[in-house]
Amino acid sequence: EQVKARVAQVLAAIELTHRADVRISRLSGGQRKRASMAVELLLAPPALLLDEPTSGLDPELETTTMALLRRLADEGRAVVTTTHAMG
Repeated sequence: EQVKARVAQVLAAIELTHRADVRISRLSGGQRKRASMAVELLLAPPALLLDEPTSGLDPELETTTMALLRRLADEGRAVVTTTHAMG
């Protein structure tokens, strides 16, 4: 039950709850990137180091992803990322 609760918590944090029963291969590129972050977030690390987490995303998904990273940082987690995004 603890594992299920943690998975649900992480899916909510990365806004993928509605896609929880979908195979990774059927997710969009942006959803796959968020799912990849979710794997790391399961263990509640104190810091995230991300290399170009928005590369290949359209501007809207880029903005959404950066907002997600901001939210994770606001929750007290250190977030360090490289990006070429200028927005």
